[in-house]
Amino acid sequence: MYFNPSTTIQTFLVPNQKILFTCIMKVKRYQKKRKTQVNPTDVFEVYMDICQKYEIASVYEGRFREALKMLEECGLIKINKGFKITEVLLGDYTLDEWENAMYLFPECTKLKDYIPVFKRNIGTNA
Repeated sequence: MYFNPSTTIQTFLVPNQKILFTCIMKVKRYQKKRKTQVNPTDVFEVYMDICQKYEIASVYEGRFREALKMLEECGLIKINKGFKITEVLLGDYTLDEWENAMYLFPECTKLKDYIPVFKRNIGTNA
């Protein structure tokens, strides 16, 4: 990543992409095992929960793979052929720095205190 998080977010992401990338970061932070991969099923569940909880139109409900592909094209994630998120690309910045930059944008400010609950019971470790 060549830009700092705020510049990247402002330049490359529309509001729902900001929310989706925030969901990816939330899953990465709260998945029980600290691993590189992020399960897209967990991301989708968190995305739909956030949309319902905060009354946000879920524009990616039927086009979730397409949405992940767009984030990959922006250089924010890597996905494999099965659409598993194999890596979240943070560049020289930490997850905290990316999240804090994201929360500066109005559509994501309300998500700061959101803690995901995973249906597959993968647990949390904040």
